[in-house]
Amino acid sequence: MNPFLSVDTTTLNLRVTLADANPSTMGQGGVLRPEGARRQELQLRPADLAQALIALPPAAWRYGRVIAVAESPIANPKDRAKVRRNVEAAIQQLNDLGIVVEEWPTR
Repeated sequence: MNPFLSVDTTTLNLRVTLADANPSTMGQGGVLRPEGARRQELQLRPADLAQALIALPPAAWRYGRVIAVAESPIANPKDRAKVRRNVEAAIQQLNDLGIVVEEWPTR
């Protein structure tokens, strides 16, 4: 699974699932090797987005340099215009880094 970016009024939530370091399929997804243990969620300031993405290991980009972006589902509806501006600014940053953006619909 590739990174996923959820955009709010003041922060960005970056969800990443790292690849399993063990190449064997034995026990994969079981009690000793749960996928949830490889999931990370980072809360970032918009200014830190590029640095955070550059720091991701290549294994975090299973399907190439593609990222899903969506407005935060918990954002206050009154703040929709600000969230939308933040989404557009994040997409611009991602495009500048050469990352393909797949924008997901809200709610």
